[in-house]
Amino acid sequence: MNSVIDVDEARRVLCREFARMIINGASQVRVRISHPHGAAQGAWFYSYRDHAWHRDPGTEEGEALARALQPELEQVMQRGRGDLWQARRHGVADATDFDISLHTANLAELNEERLPGYLAGLLFLDANDADHNRRQAVRHGRIG
Repeated sequence: MNSVIDVDEARRVLCREFARMIINGASQVRVRISHPHGAAQGAWFYSYRDHAWHRDPGTEEGEALARALQPELEQVMQRGRGDLWQARRHGVADATDFDISLHTANLAELNEERLPGYLAGLLFLDANDADHNRRQAVRHGRIG
């Protein structure tokens, strides 16, 4: 990968990996950002299946991706939760885990092609989008 990864690419990677894990049966996903010497140096993806966390093979990524993913995950953590998901962060020795639990029953109808885009909208909805959606919901009688 490039030495610099933009926001859009970082979000694409997150949503693509999350979608792949969900399609393979995970209801919880984790990104571990390693920082053994203070700065982000690697990122690993984990999925929760069969009552245990499983590190996905081949997901060890380099320093550039880890540096790009961390602020995007921090943004998701600031929102904390949505109607179909919730997030939490916790530290382990030399790393930070970002866990996202999803209500996968609501995602079952989406396929591998549509799910990453849906997750991007779900996790990275900005304030302007949220206000617009709220106004639309009020206009159409979905919010009392």
